[in-house]
This record gives sequence, C-alpha cells and structure tokens, in this order.
Amino acid sequence: MSSQDDAELLDDFYVYVLLDKKICSDGILWSIKSEKGFVICDVATEKQLESLDAPALNFSVQKNQLRLNGRKVAVTSLRIKPREGYLRYENDTYPDDIVLILHEGIWYLVNGVELEEYVCGVLRCESYSHWKLEANKSQAIAQRSYVLARITKARGRKKLGKGFIYDIGKTNSDQTYKGLCMCEKTRQAVEETRGMVLVFQGRVIESMYDICCGGIIPAHMEGVDFNTAPHLARSYACTFCSSSKLHSWKASYTLREVEQLVKQLDNHIGTIRHIHVTKTDKAGMVIELLIRAGRRTIKLSGKQAYALFKAVRSFHYTVAIEGDKVVFHGKGYGHHLGLCQYGALEMALQGKDSEAILRFYFPNIDILKLKVLKNS
Repeated sequence: MSSQDDAELLDDFYVYVLLDKKICSDGILWSIKSEKGFVICDVATEKQLESLDAPALNFSVQKNQLRLNGRKVAVTSLRIKPREGYLRYENDTYPDDIVLILHEGIWYLVNGVELEEYVCGVLRCESYSHWKLEANKSQAIAQRSYVLARITKARGRKKLGKGFIYDIGKTNSDQTYKGLCMCEKTRQAVEETRGMVLVFQGRVIESMYDICCGGIIPAHMEGVDFNTAPHLARSYACTFCSSSKLHSWKASYTLREVEQLVKQLDNHIGTIRHIHVTKTDKAGMVIELLIRAGRRTIKLSGKQAYALFKAVRSFHYTVAIEGDKVVFHGKGYGHHLGLCQYGALEMALQGKDSEAILRFYFPNIDILKLKVLKNS
C-alpha cells in the first residue's frame, strides 16, 4: 500500500461513532456530563462558543429550536469537549469529544475518538481481558482493519455528495463500542499492534469476525459476495473451536411460544403441527424453514427465522417438535465469517502468534503497519 493510499484513508486518524439519533421534535434529547465542565465549539468554524462550569449539559428541542440547559442555541452543530478528563453519556465514559449535529431533520450524537482509543474501546467489549495476549492482538488488528474499511466507505459517500455524519455505529451490527477502556491488558494488545491492518490487493479489508464459527467452511456459504470479499472465502474448516462450549448449542421453545412468534407474520395460523428445515446451502446454512400450523403452511427464509427466534445462535441448525416443545440443535455462534474468536483463543493457547492466527482465518492477506500521519 502506497503512502498516498495511506494519506487518503487515514487523513486524521479519528473515528466518528454514532451514539444515538433522534428526529427533530419537541422533547429531551440527551444529557452529557463532565466533572470539570465543558468547552463548546461550533463544528463548522471550530470557533469556541463558550466554556461552562456546569457538571451536565442537557439538550432539548422546543418548537424546532435546540436548547442547552434551557437556553436557545443558534447553531446546528456543536463540538463538546471536557475541560479535563472525559465525557459521560448514559452509563459510559467517552474519550475525546462528542459532536451534536442536525442533518435533514435528524439530530445525531457522535463520539469523535482517536483510532487506537476506539480499538481499545471495541476490544474491551468484543473480547475478554484475561484471554491470551496473542488472541486479543489478532482481534485488535481485525477490529482496526474493519473500522478503517468502514471509514473508507463512509467518507467516500461524502465525496459522492451524499453527506457524511459518522463512520460506524456502536452496536454489534458493526462493532460493539462503549467508550473508554481502562484495562491495561486490553490496552497492551492494542498498543503492541498499533497501526497494524489486514490488506488484500492493496486495500484494507472489512475483516469480519464472530464468536464461534462452529467448524463451518465459509467458502461454501451462499449469499456472500466473495468476488468483492475474497478474504472471507476460507475453503477449509476451523477445528480449533471444537472444544468451545459455543461450538454446539441447543435452544427450545414451547409450541405455544412458537405460535405466538409466528402470528407476528400470519395472525391466522392454527396449532403448530410440523416444523423443519427444507433447504440449506453447501455449508449447511439454513436457507428455508417450513412450518405447518393448522391448515396453513408458512415458509421462512433463513434470515427471517434467525430474526424471529432470538434463542437461535447461528444459521446452522436442525429443528423438530419434541413433545410439547420445538427444539433447535445448531453449531456456532454468529455469522460464521472471518475470524473465529474461540478458535483464535485456542490457537493462541497452542502457541500461535497473532499473525499466524490471522493468516489462517483470512487467506492470502498481507499484514501491514500503517504510518500515523496526524494526531500521533
């Protein structure tokens, strides 16, 4: 990867994480706290608007007008910084600053956080500090790569005139992020991999990961565009997670519970008489699930079934009626793509380092260390 590519990708090394968004209507928006007070700037000009001793900022909207602690605010974008220390929002502590911005009738609350601090915050949520260091180092590299790939997409939208408000969300739909990490072991894993990313054909990859792959061969899965993500097309099974308690699982519902859930899709069903998987792909992922209830037959796609039955942990399972219950037996926990976290742990326990772990789960990738260009 050339230095020109690096400069384009990592122009300021900050990540903008969406904390919340709300339609612009009357009511309370958010409360942000800081023990030492706040410095408030206009995002558009970076001009300081005021410095407050107050321990909390309470934002609300009245008659489409933003108010701060009851006072009208003229601008529609604010950067909030702590005078000292950190900011608190809800039950979490956030490093760097928080931006409040109005865009097309929606207020957005965004944490602007330095890249490595962001990776620390993700790693503390997505892993365990007591895990082997090399396992957590492999996750830190994958998580850093994932967010940088997302930054490229988000900021690319701005170049296309579609606007840019944030890079990534804070939930597990992207990567779970709850702000500041104070754990030294977690920070060590991030520091020892500072700037390291996964690259395929000159591009940082969107390096996905899940908790436990269950021994599935990802290359056999349907519905994944391996042409645009060849790094996910691992053609061999992971056996390292086989001893994990999450490798195989069982979930059960009463027939009555299933009926109530299915009624969300079809309110006219009768008693559940039969349920089974009717179609899978080569990897064993459920493509279609059939339910017979009374005189009605309902077909659910794999994604519909996964969304409906919250206790189901993956797309690889069988299901049948056993007595008065509907029982699912499955493998893996998550989407089965990319780095298997429990597999990475076992590899680390066997003495493999983070680079060996990553090369196993992401075939044909390069591992590079990018230069910090700004805010280093």
